[in-house]
Amino acid sequence: MTPLVERPGALWLDTGTPEGTAAGTSYVAAEPALWLRGRGDTLEILPGPLGDRGWGARVAAMDPGVGEAFDRLKAIARGLTTPMLQAVGEARFPGGLAGFFSYDLGRRFEEVPATIAPHSADVPWDFVLGLYDEVLSLDGRTGVRRVHRLPGSARRLERHTPLLPSRLPDVPGAAVLPQPEMTRAEHAEAVRSIREHISAGTIYQANLTLRFRAPSTHPRAPLATFLRLQASNPAPFAAYLDLPGMAVVSTSPECFLSLSADRRALSRPIKGTAPRGADPVSDASFRQGLLASFKDRAELTMIVDLVRNDLGRVCALGTVSRAPELRCEAHPTVWHLVADVQGRLRDGVDGLDLLRASFPPGSCIGAPKIRAMAIIEELERSRRGPYTGAIGWVSADGGLGLSVAIRTLVFREGEVSYGVGGGIVYDSDPDREWEEALLKGRALANALASSSLPLTSHARAGN
Repeated sequence: MTPLVERPGALWLDTGTPEGTAAGTSYVAAEPALWLRGRGDTLEILPGPLGDRGWGARVAAMDPGVGEAFDRLKAIARGLTTPMLQAVGEARFPGGLAGFFSYDLGRRFEEVPATIAPHSADVPWDFVLGLYDEVLSLDGRTGVRRVHRLPGSARRLERHTPLLPSRLPDVPGAAVLPQPEMTRAEHAEAVRSIREHISAGTIYQANLTLRFRAPSTHPRAPLATFLRLQASNPAPFAAYLDLPGMAVVSTSPECFLSLSADRRALSRPIKGTAPRGADPVSDASFRQGLLASFKDRAELTMIVDLVRNDLGRVCALGTVSRAPELRCEAHPTVWHLVADVQGRLRDGVDGLDLLRASFPPGSCIGAPKIRAMAIIEELERSRRGPYTGAIGWVSADGGLGLSVAIRTLVFREGEVSYGVGGGIVYDSDPDREWEEALLKGRALANALASSSLPLTSHARAGN
């Protein structure tokens, strides 16, 4: 039996745990009934790899047919919501829409002009989502599997359905190392420009992206890269998306938005990174150093204020947390400085209203958000696409589960690309920012170059 992740339209989404570890729940599916692709006023609804299984007519009846693509998507998502699935508890994915929302969708929400000329391999869509009517979940802590189906869906999956291949696909490593779009001198000039804006009082900080590109033509390269990253750089929100004409691979540590069925909204911004130590003493020293870092704490505090403001647009008065505690979160290779921002949605709004109010993720933009986005548009060389957008689901029980699409690779048009970013403040040093960008991209470059990493125990549990 062909493993799910090797079938057309395959989807793998990890949810992580509240502690930030990778051993949460994984949702795996394939062969969606429909694809929904949106850009501006255009919404395309395409049959899935094996046909629409009757969903085409049902979705067409929900679609108003006119207006912005995102508003039409909202109407479809509301039509898919199934009250019988609703249950109080954590955000989960029993089926519904899953895929990515591009950073460029946020420019439409905030009316930031698009001035960056597109590259031939750039993603032209603001969002690409599959309608998955049957999903298999795997509990990473207990190994328990469950099959979830939307009402009226045919039975195709069983709990014993294999999720992953027993070995890595036989794909050679990349022959050419990814190359940055900016030179070191150009990147330093962009950092200095942001510092000048900060000095002038225009912004407090901005996140600058450095994009890397390399040729990639092997059809199984995206899956091989995903499995290599699971082995070498596991993350709470790992993702693999096999989409029409492209694939997205992510190993994100950051929860952008989580909305449970009882309407509790959560965002968990990250700012500040320190390496893990080789022994308990050095590990504790790195952790304490990050906690004591004035620069990192100030950056995260600014982003927390931004996120609180975003959630306040759609949450009931007085429910948004006032002063989240900043804490260090342990990941396999790094420490991150993290905060939780929570609220409860007010009546009459839903998960996509929450997305619109919060998008794009503030931790990858800067503050104030709209001005920072305009400066980003002036300085960066290419459109971000899925990078610093969001990956995850809009579920049929009214929930939402989205990660921030960082540490994310996009395979399209014979090329693989990824972005790495850094929050620039007045005290930022251009040389250190360049070195940090290279460091952040190292795991992605290694996953593209290597062809011999074994599967992790987490991955083997999916067989």
